[in-house]
Amino acid sequence: MKLFWRYIFIFGLVMNMVCCDSVDQDRRINNNQETFETINITNNREIIAKLDQTVQKTPKWDQLVKEIREGEDYNIGHFNKSREKLVEELAIQTVVIESVIPLLENIYGGRSGFEKEGVIFSEEGFWIGIKDPDRRLEKIVAELQKKVDEGEIKADSINIFRTLYTTFENNRLMREVNDKINQISVGRGDIGRSVSAVSASSDTGNIEIGHNGLTEEQSK
Repeated sequence: MKLFWRYIFIFGLVMNMVCCDSVDQDRRINNNQETFETINITNNREIIAKLDQTVQKTPKWDQLVKEIREGEDYNIGHFNKSREKLVEELAIQTVVIESVIPLLENIYGGRSGFEKEGVIFSEEGFWIGIKDPDRRLEKIVAELQKKVDEGEIKADSINIFRTLYTTFENNRLMREVNDKINQISVGRGDIGRSVSAVSASSDTGNIEIGHNGLTEEQSK
């Protein structure tokens, strides 16, 4: 399969989703054993865990970047973005699809298991949001740190934050909105046809309805 189609698949999927001592782990996760405290605020999100860039040489990452740069579809200009920024984004997306998402699913008991606990999305790096972090977050950080230590991914590519909404909750809300639209549109096919999409923001939980037929009161 050509790189172009591979990366189209990667973008679509992601936008829908170290051995260390105890001192290092406590530094990466500001955890008092009861709650995961906020380390800092980035993009108005509470960062609750961080990875450390422990190595200067990143052979696995460099090889992946090299393969992307040499790819036919990349070089003939399928993607309308800054070249260096694009390479970084594609490299992150590839690692996420091949190893980060499987890791999350393994720790949380499959895709549905994670969707009940948090959200994932891509935005200048890869974001992992956990609503009620527990000891499983320590396992995630430890395994991701191994990938950093082995030069597979860069620490600043992964952001772990406290989310107010899970994918499961957002999906449930979208279903409720769709059900309400269907109720409104009974006997009025024009409304049903006018609604193009219902989506929930992974970051804020806000619902957006693409439409041109609902009244202001119906939208409320």
